[in-house]
Amino acid sequence: MKISDYIIKFLCDMWSDTILSFSWWMITHLEDSAYLNKKVKLISVRHEQWWAFAAEWFSRSSNKIWIAMWTSWPWATNMITWIGSAYFDSVPVIYITWQVNTYELTKNQQVRQTWFQETDIVSMVSNITKFSYQIKDISEVKYVLEKAFFICNHGRKWPVLIDIPMNIQRSEIDENSLISYYKSKEYQEIINEDKKREQILDNDVDILLKELNNSKKPIILVWWWCRLGGGKKILWKIVKKLNIPVVSSLQWLDVFNHNERNYIWMIWVHGNRYANITLMNADLVLVLWSRLDIRQTWALKDKFCSNAKIIHVDIDSNELWYNVKHTYKRIHQDLHKFLEMLATKELKNNQLRNEWLDEINKVKSLLISIETKKKDNWYYNMNYLFERFSEYLPKESVIVNDIWENQMWSSQSLNLWKDQQLLNCWWMWAMWFSLPTAMGAYFANPKKKIISVSWDWWFQLNMQELETISLHKIPLLMMVLNNKSLWMVKEFQNAYMWGRNIWTVIWYSCPNLKKIATAFWLKYFKIWKNSNLEKIFTNVLSQKLPTILEIEVSKASKVVPKMMFWNSLDNQAPELSENIKNKISDILHSN
Repeated sequence: MKISDYIIKFLCDMWSDTILSFSWWMITHLEDSAYLNKKVKLISVRHEQWWAFAAEWFSRSSNKIWIAMWTSWPWATNMITWIGSAYFDSVPVIYITWQVNTYELTKNQQVRQTWFQETDIVSMVSNITKFSYQIKDISEVKYVLEKAFFICNHGRKWPVLIDIPMNIQRSEIDENSLISYYKSKEYQEIINEDKKREQILDNDVDILLKELNNSKKPIILVWWWCRLGGGKKILWKIVKKLNIPVVSSLQWLDVFNHNERNYIWMIWVHGNRYANITLMNADLVLVLWSRLDIRQTWALKDKFCSNAKIIHVDIDSNELWYNVKHTYKRIHQDLHKFLEMLATKELKNNQLRNEWLDEINKVKSLLISIETKKKDNWYYNMNYLFERFSEYLPKESVIVNDIWENQMWSSQSLNLWKDQQLLNCWWMWAMWFSLPTAMGAYFANPKKKIISVSWDWWFQLNMQELETISLHKIPLLMMVLNNKSLWMVKEFQNAYMWGRNIWTVIWYSCPNLKKIATAFWLKYFKIWKNSNLEKIFTNVLSQKLPTILEIEVSKASKVVPKMMFWNSLDNQAPELSENIKNKISDILHSN
């Protein structure tokens, strides 16, 4: 069997039957093997960056590992941004690059390059992958592929990269003679370490339950890993039995129905004000695999939940210690093992938690009543527009956000239900990712409605892939918010450069999106000041073909609330009046 045939067969058995590709000679053996395999659906994209991001978000939306495969430099180097994105946001993706022949590789390190387009991609990505390796012997193929799949999804879910020279691809092998990673000493040592950690888990869970029983105002802070591998159902069972409020970070907004009494929405610098206030008034905070990054704690780390006992659960021992020093208890454990053990314990509700939830929801209702603008003023109030949009979303929908204002508005305001997903990118915060990731989400969920939420600047950076979307009739809804400027940078220039809006207003332009839609044979709709939102939302969501929905946005629209550097998390701008602050204090300290 040719190794490229074996690799395709292995990937189909372990992963998926859909392969996106961008042809070049280093990858032709693999593409030919994929073409000959009747199980494989082969799709050609227009840019490798598109595919790399699509792979990351296939993994996020499907809870499965997916593969991004490209030929050698510059295709491989173009993937580094997306490898970094998967690394920073802890997403399990396997990147496979196809290298020049082994006998053409640079041996003398004083020489920059021996063969045309050769590059040492393994070294380049070594600091942003869990495992990066170049196969130089055909006997390694099975071992390395199995190892990649295992460690990519074990512990902290980081990406891996495998580099495969061209002569390895075309070599013949006896499949039965290949060595398995799962029979190795290396694999067994990892399993033994897991067992050692599990031996102390029962004691850690008992300590947590004791602290919960003594707590009057506990809260759970969750991150997106909680939704993987059945963790969502287990956690919700625990939450309901204990009757504890839950807040999420930007990365985990789609785990619970947003109308649930126990769900208090998003904490963050641009989070919902009532969620931040709730967190900062808790007396016990159970942190589930969030690393408590700077956008959650903000600059005044010592004041973050300073009156609460913080119990932090994470598989990464380094991140348990790196940020909040006054953490009360650190539990180094796999999240699912932790939740499964906790679910077996006797979990009790008490009257104090009912009172705590009543207080929280009174604060929530108060702040919603004073911070919601007039409903007929949506042109200046994108929060209202996204709240209305969520009323028309199909039960099974996936919303993928681009970054900046559109991301904040939708995350603050979309009311989500059980089978709806909201996908956000954070620590790389790469612009222009919404369209490729929406396509990845489509291949993971072909029966769901997929919505890309972008804006005019970043939409322009991905327009070459409109041909891919059109050619394959991928029924994406592409919402493009257009305020004819570069939003957040413009605000920064207004504050610090006296309104010299270079490139953000001056020399900024956007093409005619209606004509763009026509050129790519796409459906097109537009929302402006006098549009009937109900009619347009109903129409665009019923389309079976790729559709652009352009939304004209006021240049005066801003994201609120937001953190000021010198304030604590529960004191966002614009600051509340003393009267409202006193009302909140009276509610939270009534007992």
